[in-house]
This record gives sequence, structure tokens and C-alpha cells, in this order.
Amino acid sequence: MLSRIGSILMLHRTAPYRAGNLIYNENMKVSPEELDELIRVYKKAKRVFLSLDEAVDIIRSGVKPKNKFIVITLDDGYKDNLEYGLPVFNKHKVPFCIYVTNSFPNNSSNLWWYALERLIMDNAMLKLPTGENLENADLERKKKNFLHLRGLVIDKHFRDPFALFRQLGDLNFDLSHERKIKCLNWNEIRELASDPLATIGCHTINHLPLAKLDELDVEREILFSKKELEEELNCSVKHFAFPFGSTNEASSREYRIAKAAGFDSIVTTLHGHIRLGDDPWCLDRIFLSPLHGASLATREVFWNIKSAATTIRRIF
Repeated sequence: MLSRIGSILMLHRTAPYRAGNLIYNENMKVSPEELDELIRVYKKAKRVFLSLDEAVDIIRSGVKPKNKFIVITLDDGYKDNLEYGLPVFNKHKVPFCIYVTNSFPNNSSNLWWYALERLIMDNAMLKLPTGENLENADLERKKKNFLHLRGLVIDKHFRDPFALFRQLGDLNFDLSHERKIKCLNWNEIRELASDPLATIGCHTINHLPLAKLDELDVEREILFSKKELEEELNCSVKHFAFPFGSTNEASSREYRIAKAAGFDSIVTTLHGHIRLGDDPWCLDRIFLSPLHGASLATREVFWNIKSAATTIRRIF
């Protein structure tokens, strides 16, 4: 087996946990305290934090580095990356990459995963399109229903998930407000891009499951995203992350199109470390999820050192 030389961490949000939310959306967060502790522990273990450009150079060289490296990436473009994440990265002088979904700064993202959470939490009974009632009263059922309906959206209803949600039950979701508080705008992305520690990557226009689109739409999602980012930021965008990123959403066709777009690297959401000889256009990542296996049933979440330590042991 080829030697492991580093790891690319996949985060989404850097923000305090909120009591009373479903774990599957909260699980996209790493609290700023945990991020700070994670960086400290990695440094103590002699891991070297690299930018994506630096890591790709090492991968292409085929030469084993003296120390294993860590690359921190964050998907989508959440506002809390600027509010909570940037101060931690600057404090420790740790580089990072944010893969931006253009619909976030364009104020056109539907944030359907948060709308689905609100639907699940607000309704004790859901009515499926088949007419079947779906019990949704207790927390365990709500968790199972969220995962089931999330899969249904990605598989069949990704074009208009809200049409499905309105059939299921009462939906009280202020999309305009949610965009405002959750999504980076273009000025904020420019602020991040101006930081020497930051790299801005491409994550498509609308965060759709690409394998379910026709080829022309896949090209538009990738190429238009890259073009707009480069025009807005006045710099080259050299790195790409697939939305969702499993083999169900990214097949050989999608890899071919993304590689042809001229990116220096492509990352997936498939679990794995970086090894000598890896293809820079098909890099696995480690999903950093401190709440993995935890429960929010008590409606209280407190960060503690054990959470970060458990996460770090899994990654090591």
C-alpha cells in the first residue's frame, strides 16, 4: 500500500452549535473552539498545515514529505466561515480553501436542507405524494424522515424541492432571511479572497447532483461557476469540489468535464487520506464531524475537549 502523506479535511461551517436543531445539519458545523483545539493538537503532532496549491505540488512531485500535511477545506460558502473561522485561521496562520457555490453570493440558493429541517421539526405528521401519512412526532422519527426525504430530494426533486415540501406539510421558512444570515455575499468573498491564507475554489453554480443532469447542464454548472468567480474576484480559480461528491453524483463523465475545465485539483466527499501517487483530479477528503454519533435529543450541546480529541483520534 502506498504511504499516506497527508489529509484534506472537509468542513462546511464554523459556528457554535444550536440547541434544538437536527443533528444532520448541525453536523456540518465545527465550533470555533473545536477548530482552535484541532489546529493546536495537529501542530503538537508535527502535522504541517498547507494551502491546497502547496499540497497539490507535493502530490504531483511524487516525493514523500518530511512531515504529513493537513489541508483545511470548507464547502459551499457560509457566512460563519468569515465571522468565526477566519479569526481562528489567522490566529494560527493556517491556510484554508473555501469552495464557493455561486448561488450563495448570487442570493439564489434555496437552502433546501434547512427548509427540510424546519418542515420536519414543525410537523407531527407528514403526507407523502402517494397520499400515505408519515409519522413524524418524536425525535427519532424526525431524524429518520429527514434522511429519507433528503435522499428523495437529491434523487428526484432537486430541481424544485419546495414543491415537494409544500405537499408534505406546513412549511414556515423565510428563505430571504436564511440567505442573508447564512450565505456569504460577493463583498465578503472578496474580503476572504484578499487574505493571504485563503484560497477560493469552485463548487458549481447551484449545488446540484451533477450525474443526474445532461452533459450541457453539467458543463454550465462547472464552467459558468469558474468564469463568474474569476470575474468577481479578479483572480484564477484553480480548484474544484463536486457537490455531494459521492459516486452517485459524480461519475466518469463529471470528472472528465471538470478536468477539461482546467482545474489543478478536484476533490470528492469520498473518505480517504492522501497517498503518494494519488490523482490530483480525484482527491479524497476526511469529513470533520465532531457531532458524529452524538445526539441532540436533550436540546443542549456543550463543546468540550473530549469532542475534539475524539475527532482527532479518528482522523489520525
